[in-house]
Amino acid sequence: MNTLISRARAIMANLTLLLFLSCAFIPWAQAQDADKSSVTTQDTNMDRQHDDGYEPATIENLSKAYWGIGKFSLDDNDAIDGFLAINECRIYREYRYDDFAWADIRRSIRRYIEQSAGTFPTHISFIVPIKFQEYSHEKQSFIVEKESELDRIRHFVIFSPDQEDICGRDEILGYPGALILNVKRPLYMREIRVPPDIAQEYLNYLKEKGELGKTRQAYMRVKISLLRYWETRQSSETGMMASVLGAIDGIEIYGDPDTTMLLYRKDFQEKQAPLPSSSKKGREQP
Repeated sequence: MNTLISRARAIMANLTLLLFLSCAFIPWAQAQDADKSSVTTQDTNMDRQHDDGYEPATIENLSKAYWGIGKFSLDDNDAIDGFLAINECRIYREYRYDDFAWADIRRSIRRYIEQSAGTFPTHISFIVPIKFQEYSHEKQSFIVEKESELDRIRHFVIFSPDQEDICGRDEILGYPGALILNVKRPLYMREIRVPPDIAQEYLNYLKEKGELGKTRQAYMRVKISLLRYWETRQSSETGMMASVLGAIDGIEIYGDPDTTMLLYRKDFQEKQAPLPSSSKKGREQP
């Protein structure tokens, strides 16, 4: 038993939270019961890892973000247990009901979170597929299809792609796999400016794939900062959903689902860089 406890201590002392290299998301659809300021995402498209500090919204990354924005207290044993179930399922299953070993593991993970919560990622990204109409040579822009327009969007409902099977469970108490993101600055987009040579490259790509038609598929990567946890809501249809305050830091629009063909970029935190032509805890109501 001492050997097992020592092993568990060593594992927990060196625990590093796993970052997935991809994240499933999202054809979008306007929620039937939502107002025009909301967009609901679903889990079908994959967001790869980008080297810009914005992490895909996997349940692992959300579990860290919840601690980073002050959702939990270190005195909450259920929160500690849930964190371990999400991030170290094997240890959870092996030791959860060994009372003495588990008490030691809890102390280790509590200490780890206390020391590391300030570095947990609260910058998240997700993908929203969008569609374009024909290219406007006069405006040097693609017009966004009506169904994909963003008209003063203030709320996003974001579903984690891997929330349905968490250590053999549908959900972990206190760790919603879905977010209601409330932003103060609305997102508005009816057209995007794309240099003609990049637009031509994009159209050639669609033609080669046999996907060039009246409407053209593209993919918008939304980069957000989670700022403050507000509340957890329960729905019979969606399960637990965490309502959080946040900010949209920027958007990137790509011509391919692998997000390698950049068409447009807009950063809201800094002065926008031109696209090359070459190829903690608070109680503010949202």
